Amino acid sequence: MHLAVGDVVRDRTDQALGTVAGLASHPDGPLVAFQVASELHLADPGDLDLVARAAVRATPRRNAARATGYALAVLFAFVAGHSAREVGADWLLTFLAGVGGFSAVTTAVRWSARLVSPRRFRI
Repeated sequence: MHLAVGDVVRDRTDQALGTVAGLASHPDGPLVAFQVASELHLADPGDLDLVARAAVRATPRRNAARATGYALAVLFAFVAGHSAREVGADWLLTFLAGVGGFSAVTTAVRWSARLVSPRRFRI
């Protein structure tokens, strides 16, 4: 199971519902620390059910960076297609060059978005 800080979990033993606060080390294995009201509970990861994932709101800065990335991808697609056409490529190769330029930039944009997104840890 992958959990992130802020995910909502339910403990099967006492039906406590709370948000994940982190991990605690124990000689028998890791325990998940989750907050219920104002208390901190520790539970075995096998006794937890995931109820809801924590979602990060899209900030204006993140939206602007993603829009800039896609605009750059369209520009790269145009440049790649235009360059292929000038070299003498047929329409299919020109189209595929444009798609390749677009997908190269969008892949980099998606990877960078995943790199700065919240981490999930495996328990």
